[in-house]
Amino acid sequence: MLGLSTLSAAAAPEAYRVKDVPNVQLTDRTRFVSDPADAIRPADEEALNRRIAALRDSFGVQIAIVVIPAYDGSAYNSVRAFANELFNTWGIGNRETNRGLLILLTTGTDKREIAFETGYGLEGELTDGLCKLIINRRMTPLMKEGRYGEGLLAGVEEVRKVLTKDSTLEAEKKRKTRNRILIWWLVGLFYYGFYLYEERKKAQYSIHIATMDRANRKANSMALGMGIFFFQIPAMLIYFLVKWIFRRQFVAECYCPECGAMGRFKRVKKIRCGRRRWSRSTPSGVATVTIRPSWIYVGGRSRPSALSAGPSGLLTSTP
Repeated sequence: MLGLSTLSAAAAPEAYRVKDVPNVQLTDRTRFVSDPADAIRPADEEALNRRIAALRDSFGVQIAIVVIPAYDGSAYNSVRAFANELFNTWGIGNRETNRGLLILLTTGTDKREIAFETGYGLEGELTDGLCKLIINRRMTPLMKEGRYGEGLLAGVEEVRKVLTKDSTLEAEKKRKTRNRILIWWLVGLFYYGFYLYEERKKAQYSIHIATMDRANRKANSMALGMGIFFFQIPAMLIYFLVKWIFRRQFVAECYCPECGAMGRFKRVKKIRCGRRRWSRSTPSGVATVTIRPSWIYVGGRSRPSALSAGPSGLLTSTP
């Protein structure tokens, strides 16, 4: 298993193969950091050796840190391949528990990379996702400033917190993810609220039922599509709920020539009021009012004398 991150760069690389990396444990059992190019400060290296020794004694975890300018790209197609071969060649970790960890840092100009290679005994605690979080949240910000030793110390410290169950990285990630989702849904609520406002405004100023019926169908289809496509299901459900509760406010007011009232209509199977077509005299002659058979009047007020029926059911005011 491997956690991996690529950084921005800045130094002349020297290509290494696994056999070229000095294993400092063979000459000094108290050292755990192999840094042949001296990329980190001696004080940081000493601090790393002390902390890694403490983790070995407390948790039985064997950690090795390797810092090289670059690996030989002709021999290894990725940092993963290099880290895996180095881990197996050195035999990091006890054979019985297999709780080994290799932290590999390349500092070359072309590409700076950090890799975590863990033994099977550590995979349950240091998962691939958690290794990436340690790299991206704790180590990368420091190493981008060239502070390699401090970045490695921060990584080892976070590993210690993971082993002692004190790490907050996963909780931080979940909280940030949750906050992003909530913000996204709030944006959706704002959009759907504006959409409801526009639909209500159109209903107030439109008195043509057929036109409003088509507009409502189109609006519902767009709201459904946007809710699914943009992952706005909660906002979409609230939109349809509000629209259903206040459904009478989202249809146009029309004049019913049969009962003489002005009000809103709703869809039903049969007409209960009036006929499909009505005719009414206007100053310019006889105009025909057509209301679709799927609509009936659901309440309103007395017909204003200033209103008359125009072509195709569109009401117009007359002097």
